[in-house]
Amino acid sequence: MKDLKELWDQGSGDSILPEFNQNDLLLLRERTDSPILKLKRNIQVNSVFALVFTIFFSYLLVVIDGFWFRVFMGVLVLAYIAGIWFNNHIIKTYLKEIPKDESLKSYLEHLTKGMRRAFRAVEKTALFIYPIAMTAGFLIPMTRENQLDRFSNEPFIWVLLIVLFIVFTPLCFWLTRYLNKLAFGKYIDQIQLVIDQIDEKQAG
Repeated sequence: MKDLKELWDQGSGDSILPEFNQNDLLLLRERTDSPILKLKRNIQVNSVFALVFTIFFSYLLVVIDGFWFRVFMGVLVLAYIAGIWFNNHIIKTYLKEIPKDESLKSYLEHLTKGMRRAFRAVEKTALFIYPIAMTAGFLIPMTRENQLDRFSNEPFIWVLLIVLFIVFTPLCFWLTRYLNKLAFGKYIDQIQLVIDQIDEKQAG
């Protein structure tokens, strides 16, 4: 059959077959230049970074003694653990072995739609995590110096924290969306291109 690399090259697709047999599909998933394989790799790398942060935050949770700091940091640790679980769920749900009775087109459509929904959900969830992370970071020096009473005695502290929420939460959101597009979006778009080419082939 036609070299599978041509299937993934932008702008190619003069002769894309609408269906592949199971062996061809397995080769498609295992090629080093396959966007499906790169998606899986990048998600796994993301989980490794999340694990590193989880370990670091757990360390802070133990060594810094402060009720409110531990509340916010505990939520942050749980969020990172949930993120690792969710990454594993994405891999098992959308980057699984292709069933023998499923066409290439339906598999790729399920993958692209599911991955887009998953990353949008992660970005929206992160909007609630950023203020928690900023609050935890804000509490570190105050907790270590036993100055938490400044929250009740100095309204400026609350004002400063709210300003940080307003300024940095949307900035972090758009940065996350941009990084997701770099790490994952371009491969999803490349897979969508294959779907469009298959549609053109079937229509022709």
